[in-house]
Amino acid sequence: MKSLLLTARKHLTIIGHAEYFIGINVDNPSKNLNEENSIAKLSGINIAASEYILYDHQNSSTNDQNKPQLAAIVYVS
Repeated sequence: MKSLLLTARKHLTIIGHAEYFIGINVDNPSKNLNEENSIAKLSGINIAASEYILYDHQNSSTNDQNKPQLAAIVYVS
């Protein structure tokens, strides 16, 4: 049996970094996923797209620096 666990939507910031909003709404997968209704955000922190930070979005803070960091991902070639 297949089950949808998470949905994600890519968003590009003004300075060119990629952000991915992650949600769990099975009824409306990723169409309207945004900063307000996501459970987490994966933010690229460099232009080469090799470093990301996963932020908890269930915290009420609007500033990423005040949100709990759940993981750091670094790609090294």
